[in-house]
Amino acid sequence: MNSTLWNSTEEALGHFFLGGLIFLTFFYAIYLSYAIYDYQNEKPIDEIFPIDIQFKDMNSTAICLLYVLGFIQFISVFLPPVMSEIVYLISYISTFLPVFYLVSWLVYLYIQNLYVFYPDTIENIPLSTIRLKSFLWKILLTIIFMVINIMCPLEDQPIAFQFLTKGKQYDR
Repeated sequence: MNSTLWNSTEEALGHFFLGGLIFLTFFYAIYLSYAIYDYQNEKPIDEIFPIDIQFKDMNSTAICLLYVLGFIQFISVFLPPVMSEIVYLISYISTFLPVFYLVSWLVYLYIQNLYVFYPDTIENIPLSTIRLKSFLWKILLTIIFMVINIMCPLEDQPIAFQFLTKGKQYDR
């Protein structure tokens, strides 16, 4: 069977341009995320607040999300449609990570709200306890959202599945 990935030179150049644009965009976003992460690490000990640690944890989630989504978009430009069952696993991961990232923002904003408006309630709580409770809340809220998403899906096909299979039907 003799098949080509692209039908014309213009299509190949368009894919290379799009791939380069995706690579540069995600590279710059990951670079900025690491810069923010390093800034949090380089703060003097007396200037580090527990909310900074929460922001650093949330930024770690953002870095993982950028790696996964950037990788999926980059390889979807250059690969033919993937017909393997691994596409479903990748789709589940790429559905879980954005939800976990959004839930991380919600938990971060809640903790920041506590620090600003109710500082007495969390003044003497150790940082390790706050981090553990926030992580457990992130996991619990992510699982709740994923269960709701399974019961009432927002989309017929996950975006990663669409990128990688290029038209194959998603089997629920």
